[in-house]
Amino acid sequence: MHLLDNSTPPSAEGLLLEILPEFGLSNPQEIHSWPYPEDHRRSINRLVAKFTCDGQCYLMKARTVEHRGTRALFETQRIHQVFHQRGVSVPALLPGPNGETLIPGPNPRDESSPHYEALRFLVGPEYFHVPAVYYEIQHFIFGHHPPADEHTANQIGTVLATFHSAGHQPPIRSLAPEEWEHVVPHIDTFLLNKSLYINDFITRGADRRRKMHDYVTGLKTISPEERRKIDDLFCRIGDHSRQGQLSWGIIHGNFCLNNIIARDEGFFIIDLDEVGLGPISHDIGEVLSDLERADHQNALIKGYMENGGNISDLDRTDILDGLVYQQIASAFGNDQQELEINRLFAEVGALF
Repeated sequence: MHLLDNSTPPSAEGLLLEILPEFGLSNPQEIHSWPYPEDHRRSINRLVAKFTCDGQCYLMKARTVEHRGTRALFETQRIHQVFHQRGVSVPALLPGPNGETLIPGPNPRDESSPHYEALRFLVGPEYFHVPAVYYEIQHFIFGHHPPADEHTANQIGTVLATFHSAGHQPPIRSLAPEEWEHVVPHIDTFLLNKSLYINDFITRGADRRRKMHDYVTGLKTISPEERRKIDDLFCRIGDHSRQGQLSWGIIHGNFCLNNIIARDEGFFIIDLDEVGLGPISHDIGEVLSDLERADHQNALIKGYMENGGNISDLDRTDILDGLVYQQIASAFGNDQQELEINRLFAEVGALF
């Protein structure tokens, strides 16, 4: 296994052996160290190792303190635990000696540490200033990613409705239920969903959005009516005030088919690293974008609505806007971008 620059990644086994006793585990077997799965991207949340102890399979993951701060890092763990306690199918986290599910590891900036090279690879140059790396251990969920079909889409809608419903039950966070509809996001809110915070989903990249708008509206193949609709779409996408009017709650933040595991007894939701406060339309739009057929998308929405999920008219508009915008963004910059964008308008023009 090599990285993109053809260097071999350092072993994470030493880190694993040092951290395991903190969780009451020892003598790991069948260790699969990083990169597992094969992922060459530097990320602030990295899988370190998959291993077994006493016949049980586990994952150890590294978590660094990022923009939201240490409080947010531990809060995501608490939310994860609450969801598990409330019967949501998420992996169980192992508690450490003080009950916390995060254990601090070796100092990533200590050059004398035997794990220095491993930590340097783990953290990556863009995050090498981090003061600490924490570790969690969770039960490994065996299964497979769900197929994209109508029945499965309906079931996934049910799973997402259950997830959002569990997040609405107090006392998962300090706001009272009647205050939720009045929440206006602030960029310094420690509980704000990480993908909203880091990826600037609220503005959705103002510079890139402006370039896309200018390019698309400048196409000679676009009719005046389509140009008007595009202007309206980009205006809505960039409207910060609309975000505060959407339905907010605890969201997954990266709810896609790759983060759903299908098992005989049902579906498990994995990778809650980005869980936090955000608009529910983010989760719904994210998974809908994985489903290419309209009947599958409708089946997911039906499963969501029939099992306690609530989508307001504004939420629905935001979801549709996000889907169209995402497809324009994916075509933008492509060698065949004009052809792709024209094809897109022919397919989804009725949506907006």
